[in-house]
Amino acid sequence: MFDAETLAHELNVAHLQQGKLLGLLDAIGLAPAQEIGRELWVQVAMATAAIEGEKLNLEAVRSSVAHRLGLADAPSPDRHVDGLVQVMQDATEGCRAVLDSDHCDPMQIVNGGPWRERVHYTAPASTRVADEMQRFLAWFEATRLSRASLPGMNGIARAALAHLWFETIHPGKVSRATDCRL
Repeated sequence: MFDAETLAHELNVAHLQQGKLLGLLDAIGLAPAQEIGRELWVQVAMATAAIEGEKLNLEAVRSSVAHRLGLADAPSPDRHVDGLVQVMQDATEGCRAVLDSDHCDPMQIVNGGPWRERVHYTAPASTRVADEMQRFLAWFEATRLSRASLPGMNGIARAALAHLWFETIHPGKVSRATDCRL
């Protein structure tokens, strides 16, 4: 169970500190602000991959991020890195877009070779995905910050809960899936 009140103070402090930093950068006309933003993207991409147990080439990530932010002409030669950075960009730029549902047969997060497979998680059966997604989408819309009828929850907490909830319905890194149509 999530208790928004328990985290409210810390999340508000984080937003305040972020605002102060952005204000200071703007006030002093810091020329390398784009460079700072790019490096933050690089660190997030590296950390995201590390969570999945992957180690990315730092220069490939920097190249891909620079391309996505319009700071370089060519993307990274590593398509996997470009895909991760593209997902990050989509999440950043499309964070206010209305979500809709997709459909996939049951997916599993599996590791290990043949005869040594270990199933870490099995997503809901495809017959349940539509209902689960409807519940998730209803919650997502009910907690939208721009809705005047509801106070909305902290954006950081909402993003974390949305990610966790969506991942339980539709896991990200899947080693085995059957007839998955996205």
